[in-house]
Amino acid sequence: MDHDVHYLVVKKKEEKALVYMEYDPLQGFDITPKSGKSFEDCIHVNKMILIQPTLIEKLVHKKVERHFQRLLTIVTMLLNADDDTGTGLFECLSEIEKFRQEIKNKYRDYMSKEELHFMAKKLTILKEEVEQKRMAMEQRLINEHQKTGKSR
Repeated sequence: MDHDVHYLVVKKKEEKALVYMEYDPLQGFDITPKSGKSFEDCIHVNKMILIQPTLIEKLVHKKVERHFQRLLTIVTMLLNADDDTGTGLFECLSEIEKFRQEIKNKYRDYMSKEELHFMAKKLTILKEEVEQKRMAMEQRLINEHQKTGKSR
């Protein structure tokens, strides 16, 4: 079974009917398509609401993992870099906290408690690693400043 299958919905009927559907009672996960992607003879979609819980869970898991992997590559790159200013570390800490809040506010309803707990642990480990690097850099800067300071 091929898992890398993409679906395309094509409108064949040229009917100019106005359809109103009440979206408020639908409880689900909202998805907006990527901007700039358009095809000929296709329906233009502004928003899609996923209702099936298993599909929502899989999609949210995939989105969260993809974002975490991106964050992990940034942290790895910063931990291996020799940056003296530390601005990258502060930006990385803010990105970790932003991602934590995004999970808490946006994805909490669609993730299991175990998955939330596991992601919180992973983010805490990342944050601690960045904090250790920042503290070591600050300590190194303090030591260098004390060595080069004026002596009486």
